[in-house]
Amino acid sequence: MGVCGMLRVVQTGIGGLDVYDVQTCPVPKPAIGEILIRTEFAGINYLDVLMRRGEYTSTPKLPFTPGCGIVGTVVELGSSVNGQSGFAVGDRVVVLTQSGGYSQYVTADARAATHVPEGVPSDKAVCCVSSYVAAHQLLHRAARVHGGWRVLVHSAAGGVGTALTQLARIAGCAVYGTASAGKHDTVRGLGAVPIDYRSSDFVVEMSRNEPDGIDAVFDPIGGEHWLRSRRVVRRGGIVVGYGMRTIRTAARMLVASRGRRFSYYSMNTRNVLQNTEDLRLILNLCSENIIDPVIGPRLPLERVHDAHRLLTDGAITGKALLDCR
Repeated sequence: MGVCGMLRVVQTGIGGLDVYDVQTCPVPKPAIGEILIRTEFAGINYLDVLMRRGEYTSTPKLPFTPGCGIVGTVVELGSSVNGQSGFAVGDRVVVLTQSGGYSQYVTADARAATHVPEGVPSDKAVCCVSSYVAAHQLLHRAARVHGGWRVLVHSAAGGVGTALTQLARIAGCAVYGTASAGKHDTVRGLGAVPIDYRSSDFVVEMSRNEPDGIDAVFDPIGGEHWLRSRRVVRRGGIVVGYGMRTIRTAARMLVASRGRRFSYYSMNTRNVLQNTEDLRLILNLCSENIIDPVIGPRLPLERVHDAHRLLTDGAITGKALLDCR
């Protein structure tokens, strides 16, 4: 292969941005059943923030490299991976993993990789794997939405939020989305009715617009916010919580549901068959221009600290990416 060193981000502890260390290390060799990928882009997810803060129960053992969605080119095949596996050197692929993505080279189980269709840019492809698969599963596996449903998407201008909004509109839903005023054009452009969560109370706004309640709320914020989201849902409707710090509030929501259903969603990266099936569907939608991922800032791998600062400050519209080239 001719490359002996690479850059990667290593999380060395629990805490602030200082626990991220950009290191030079040898390029790994793919094990049996694995492929080695030269990374183009890695998606930045709030899950990475929760792992950094120690607020995610399945955080890998320290030290580890964060990052759960990448796109890149296959540069080496491990033992037992051959032409019959469907992969060859030079193939462009996306991979969903629990960790390891903030790196210029990544080894991955070949079964977890999916080919990127021709015509789909790599930056949009990585949005599909790290935001749109989650959004699809939230809508169709957790909430089981139907055409004609009225739904509220919190943080509608973020990576998963923009994906939820687009996919909900494709499914025939009427969508409301909370976002700061500066992001309303994005939310409106995706076909949703924006609500400024900073200058107004979304419960009051939703009660005014939908006095009988709506069918579903998608809430990544958690805590008391879930209980407020429940107030805008009709009896028999559902609040879907995802991406938050703990599941303690989930038990409380089940007790306090008052005729509203509650679901806590967390993507299982080990469910390779389901995730691959959903990812192929999303990539096909992207290749047919039915969805158009909203891409935020693209920062080089060495600026991972700046990227996470923007994410936690709420300064990103769409999906932020690390450029690992």
